[in-house]
Amino acid sequence: RGDETHRRLEAMNAEWAAELMDEAGRGALAALEPSGRTLFFTIGVQSPSGRFAIDRGELERRLVVACDATDSTLKGNSFEELTHYLLSGLSGIQIRKKNVLTSTGELDLVCRFRTEGPREPFWAGPDSYFIVECKNRQAPVSSKEIEIFVGKLQKCRSRLGILFSRNGITGRTGRDAVGNVEAAWRQHGIVVMVVTEETVRQVIQGFD
Repeated sequence: RGDETHRRLEAMNAEWAAELMDEAGRGALAALEPSGRTLFFTIGVQSPSGRFAIDRGELERRLVVACDATDSTLKGNSFEELTHYLLSGLSGIQIRKKNVLTSTGELDLVCRFRTEGPREPFWAGPDSYFIVECKNRQAPVSSKEIEIFVGKLQKCRSRLGILFSRNGITGRTGRDAVGNVEAAWRQHGIVVMVVTEETVRQVIQGFD
């Protein structure tokens, strides 16, 4: 039953990833295809419709820098730069601010879905902004940290948060961090997407 719960969580994340990336993929294709150098990838194996354009070599270089960093400041900065670069490959997303200090803590990245041109229903409405959190460390993100992240999202009135955690989150059942991710959706309508080092490596490998 625990594995079943985890699969449901992964399916939910993949479904949202497909929605979030699809419009950006179409825009990137229309703008960059004539160059003949554009590569299109998905956010993971499970979301084949979520395409975006990015330089795989540069993404891999940034991942190596982030993984090899030993100094705490460099670890944090390099992983945020990796995340920034990955999201910058999505034409439908605009990164508005970095390292924003609030009463509830720091927001690593504040992003929004672009309002120009036709949009999918998900992008309609006042909550076009979403928050990105970055965690570059060996240990998975704990349930308490998920609670704090969800609290930030509630404070910002955002329905979407993307957690870039190099080694994922704790738990595979309704307990621990996985349970808090599920509870955020069930109780508050908030989606927390988790992007791991393995996810980034899938992008580098060109899964489509």
